[in-house]
This record gives sequence, structure tokens and C-alpha cells, in this order.
Amino acid sequence: MTAKRVSKTNVTDQWIKIGIVGKAHGLYGAFFLSGRDSELDDSVSDLRVGEKPGQGKSLRIKSRKSHNGRTIIQTQEISGRDQLDEIKGKIVWCPRDQIAVDEQEYLWDDLIGKSVIDANDQPMGVIERMNNYGASDIVELLDGRGRLSIPFVPSYFDMNFDADSNELRLVVSADVFDESWEEA
Repeated sequence: MTAKRVSKTNVTDQWIKIGIVGKAHGLYGAFFLSGRDSELDDSVSDLRVGEKPGQGKSLRIKSRKSHNGRTIIQTQEISGRDQLDEIKGKIVWCPRDQIAVDEQEYLWDDLIGKSVIDANDQPMGVIERMNNYGASDIVELLDGRGRLSIPFVPSYFDMNFDADSNELRLVVSADVFDESWEEA
């Protein structure tokens, strides 16, 4: 299975954080979609911009292009830099159902909230967040002991998981991580 990293925060009412309104591109309101490590799927057509998607400004993508691997978006509603300045730096959300996910892929947000159990069926905690610092995806667990970060790799996790299941299984026992817990 491979990750499709569209967000590093939770799904909020089936909207997923996909980035931040970045700097302007040209004079007509186009902007870079910042905070992403991949281009935006062509399947995404609707956006909301704001701290929370339910309170955000609705936008419809007019066109998109890529420049040096970064996505540039032009919306129907924003036609100039002055309008763009009003939303610059704000969170960009898209509907969850507009993200195309193949059978062998998963979204980070689909893993958040799942329970993790070790190879001996002992509960480890709940996935609070996913990150990537360059080498691999990192699962951040939270439970009564504190916080634990585990690389999301086959050495630790059973990668043949069902994305619809409520839990992920480790292939090692919990004691492998005894020295790694941090205070929450």
C-alpha cells in the first residue's frame, strides 16, 4: 500500500486540509497551493478557504497548472491580487470524495483515529496524527502513557491492512517501544 498524502490533519465533516493559500502567481488572482509535497489531483474542483471548512469561503477551480512541481490554482471567484490578499495564508480544504484513491492507496486522514495493537494483541494507542520528515511516514500515537512516534514501515506495521478497519496491527511487540514514549 502507498500513501497519498493530501493532509496532515483530521478530516473535518468530510473536508480535508490540502494546503495553504500561498503567494500570488501573476496579476489575476492565481496562487500557489503551499504546504504540499505533491501536485493537486485533477479530480478536485471545489475548495473552501478558512480556519474551518464549514465557515470557509467557497471557491471553484477554474484552472490549475504546475510550476517546478508546485500547484498553481486560478479560481472563478478571485480575479485579482487584491482579492487574493484577503485569503493569503489561510487553510485550503477540499471535499473528501473528490480525492481519487486507488485500491492499494490510503489517505493519511483515513488512518487518524484508528487504534493500533501490537503483535500480541495489546492496545498501543490511537493514531493522533501522521507526518513525514523525509525518510518515511510517521504514525503518532497517543494514549495514557503519552505520545509515541513510529515509522510507518513494514518493519513495524502490517501493511496489508484494510483501510476501512478501525485498527492497525504492529508486527512487533509493544516492548520494542518501551523507551520511546514521550509525555503528552
